[in-house]
Amino acid sequence: MAIEWERIAKEKGYDSPTEMFKKMYTEQKYTMTDIGTILGCSSYAIGAALDKYGITRQRHGGVRRVRGKPSISAIE
Repeated sequence: MAIEWERIAKEKGYDSPTEMFKKMYTEQKYTMTDIGTILGCSSYAIGAALDKYGITRQRHGGVRRVRGKPSISAIE
């Protein structure tokens, strides 16, 4: 079953999946695991989505990890 990124982005208040992933991954510096937890899917699915929407992935250790669990309310 394919993940409906358009629907999920709209439900989270974004105009598009590209905007959602850029905001969460690039600007807010969430890891793929964090985003997967927030959106209810695997980090592998997030990696594939980042590729699909043309968002450059960081190499291992390339993203500053924020300590603690991601705040879901911060993106809603």
